[in-house]
Amino acid sequence: MNLISFPLRLLLLLFITSDSWSNNTIQDSDKNATKQVAEKVYLHIDRSNYTSGDDIWFKAYVIDPSTNRLSVYTSNLYVELITPDPKIIQRRTVKIENGTGHGDFKLNDSIPSGRYRIRSYTNYMRNFDDQFFFLKEITVVSPYDEGEGLNRPTKKIDNTIDITFFPEGGSLVDNVTSRMAFKAVNALGKGCDVAVKLYSPSGEQIAKFNSTHKGLGYFNIQPGPDHTYYTVVQSGDSTETRAALPESFPTGVVIRTLLNKDKNLILTVSTNEATLPIVKGHDLSVNLSSRNLINKISKIRINSLVNNFLIPLDSIPDGIIRVTLSGPEGLPLCERLIFLQKNSNVKT
Repeated sequence: MNLISFPLRLLLLLFITSDSWSNNTIQDSDKNATKQVAEKVYLHIDRSNYTSGDDIWFKAYVIDPSTNRLSVYTSNLYVELITPDPKIIQRRTVKIENGTGHGDFKLNDSIPSGRYRIRSYTNYMRNFDDQFFFLKEITVVSPYDEGEGLNRPTKKIDNTIDITFFPEGGSLVDNVTSRMAFKAVNALGKGCDVAVKLYSPSGEQIAKFNSTHKGLGYFNIQPGPDHTYYTVVQSGDSTETRAALPESFPTGVVIRTLLNKDKNLILTVSTNEATLPIVKGHDLSVNLSSRNLINKISKIRINSLVNNFLIPLDSIPDGIIRVTLSGPEGLPLCERLIFLQKNSNVKT
């Protein structure tokens, strides 16, 4: 088998799965080019409880994620006041200069009591999932509510849980054990603890597990061919949400990373019987990069279904490291982020 024929069976997988990593990169060649990372928005609001007729004052901050500093590129910020229904009742376009801006909402006397939300985002952030938007809940009490005044109960926002799954390395592969991370957020976009039940396509419960910290957690799964798994997610108030797991691919490779006690990288590369003949004996590249610069390139070869490699990190600076496994022609197969801190016992 020559190297030209090697990527053919994996190309479809690459085109499908590469979105999971390419959308998180930053194009540094042109400062005016599209930044492939969502901006960060924060609103400093004067308080959390209001009475009808009050003003809601806020100051806005927009952060450039490539520098973690106030953005010098953003000029407009959109801020919305949303009712419990939910409906947008007020919207402001805030001028941003050197990363900051300010504005307010005027609450009229007839506004009903309830828990409202303030949402904020830039126009560019609309290219991403709305979980990146800034959200804050406030309480409004009106003494004019149908004669009930302050005794009227406030209407709570529907606490629908949104859960997202992240296969380690980017994708699930048939008959290969993978670690699946997840993140659960409530209606305000904040992480919340949940209990998750995993079900097979036939409806049989396979496993049950809980989030470990503010909606974050993980579990291991070995997907079968043509199997569609789903979960039932339950929040602390017993709200239940059903969510499907990402589908697995018939061919591909899966990576798992671990930092040992010497702060060197243990890289585990796994594949299945259908893929092994395609990749066996060929040179693959492991690229280690940080701050958008490649720090180290190592060559590896896969000879079995499960392969372990030790990669020294002596020359790698502390911080977030991107681990990318690429084929012979340089096309990425899968990718993983790790955090390196050599002077502590933190493991990833």
